[in-house]
Order: sequence, then C-alpha cells, then structure tokens
Amino acid sequence: MIVFDTNILSTFAKIKRLDLLRALFANQQFAVPISVMEEIRASQQDYTKKILQDQLFERIFLTPEEKLFASTLPKSLGLAERECISICKHRTTIFVTNDAHAIKHAHQHSVISIDLATILNGFIEFRILTKEELLHLIECIEQKDRIVIKQKNVVFGD
Repeated sequence: MIVFDTNILSTFAKIKRLDLLRALFANQQFAVPISVMEEIRASQQDYTKKILQDQLFERIFLTPEEKLFASTLPKSLGLAERECISICKHRTTIFVTNDAHAIKHAHQHSVISIDLATILNGFIEFRILTKEELLHLIECIEQKDRIVIKQKNVVFGD
C-alpha cells in the first residue's frame, strides 16, 4: 500500500496525468486518509473532481492508535500530513509527498517517503516516459502547479 498526501495528487490532477502514478506503482494499492480527501474537496477546483470520483484511491480511517500518534506530531504539519505519517508508521507502508517538512518528520519516525523528484526519476528508470516526454511533463507541472522542480539532476539521474 502507498499513502498519498494531497500535494502529489494535486500536482498530477492539475496536468491530467494521474494515470502516470498508476503506471509507476502498478502493483500497489493506493490509499488516502479521509483528511486528504477533505483537503481536496475543500479546494473546489475543477481538477480535483477526477481525484474525488476516481476509485483508484482507497479512503482509509485511522485506528485509535494511529490517531493518538498523529496527535503527537508537530502542529507545523497539516492534519493530512500527520495522519499520513501515522498510517505509514503503523502499517509499515510508503508515504508519497512533496512536502520537505513532512518528509523530515516521516524519516525521524522511520517512515519511507517518496517525493516528486523520485517519482519523476521513476518514469525514466522504469521506461514509462522518454526523457523528452519527461521534460514536457516537467514543463507542464511547473506551469500548471506553479512550482519549480529544483532537483532535475535527481530526476534525470545525473
């Protein structure tokens, strides 16, 4: 199982390429805590409708133990990030996020994290996209998500 934070889902929904996540993580179950779905629903953007309607993502509820642990994480993390980290810690699964602060706290609790640069690199490594296609994808992400992908050396394995 892979647990997704809002930011990665939002990034791929904005460019209408959620299919690439399925291609990269072909044999994995995708999960999101209810707090992630609530963040997506609250944004009320057109691109989020696909995530909300898609049956790709299993909505999961936290156990009492997971809720308790999430409450001990710093409030500087959003509720969704705290819940994702707690689920991943207790269920020994992978956390997918592009939030450096959340990744830092996940690692402090021995939770494996995957960020956007690693996902983009995976598209090359597993031959899902060519370098040219990936360059175009990065341009789309930077334009539509208004972010700058700084780790292009990691993405292209340089």
